[in-house]
Amino acid sequence: MGSGYAKLFAAAGHNVTLTYSRDPDKLARAGGPDVASQPDLAAAITDADVVVFSVPWQQVEDVLGKVGTLDGRIVIDAMTPLETDMSGLTVGFTTSGAETLAAKLPGARVVMALQNTFAAVVNAPERDIVGHSPSMFFVGDDPDAKQQVATLIRDAGYEPIDGGPLRNARYLEPLCFFTVQLAYSQGYGDHIGLKLLTESTTACHVRDSDGDHRSNR
Repeated sequence: MGSGYAKLFAAAGHNVTLTYSRDPDKLARAGGPDVASQPDLAAAITDADVVVFSVPWQQVEDVLGKVGTLDGRIVIDAMTPLETDMSGLTVGFTTSGAETLAAKLPGARVVMALQNTFAAVVNAPERDIVGHSPSMFFVGDDPDAKQQVATLIRDAGYEPIDGGPLRNARYLEPLCFFTVQLAYSQGYGDHIGLKLLTESTTACHVRDSDGDHRSNR
C-alpha cells in the first residue's frame, strides 16, 4: 500500500520519500525511479509536510519511537488496526486506531484516510473499477488538513468523501475490516472498491471549524 501510494503521489508531482523497512535495498526499489528512499525514519520526514503511516498496526509503537516530533505536521493514518491473523480488530467501537494514534501525537494534525481500498487497486494501472472511481472516505478534526488530504486522495485517483470528525473512525475502521472479509472470506477478491452514490453533483464537502461547508470539487 505504501509503495503504491508513493508512486501515485510522485506521478501527480509530489516529492515523496519512502522509509521504515528492514531491507534498505528493497526500500530503494519499492517506489521506482521517481520516489526517494531514506532508511533513517527521522531524517526522511525532516522536510515533509505530510507523513503517511502505512504499517501493520502492531508496528506503530516502534515507528513512534523512531519518528521524532510531528508537531504541526499532517499525519495520514492509512492503517486499519487488524489482528495479526486478520480475524478482527484490536481496537474498536468505543474508540479507534486513529484516535489512539492522535492521542500519541497530540501536536500532529491526524486524518484517517487511504485505507478503505486494497493494494491490488492502488497498484493497478488505474483506480477505476468498471468505469467508476472508488470512493475514499476520510475523517479528521482539522479542516485545512482535511482539504489537503482530499487533494492527495484525488491525486491518487479516488473520489474523496469527507466522513466527518476523527471519532467517526470508530465506524470507518470496522467498514474497512468488512471489506477485508468481502475480499478474502466471501471470495470477491481484492480488486474491489466502495462507492457512495448521491443524487447531487459529486463533490467533497469539508466542514469548517465554524460549522460551514466548503466544497472541494
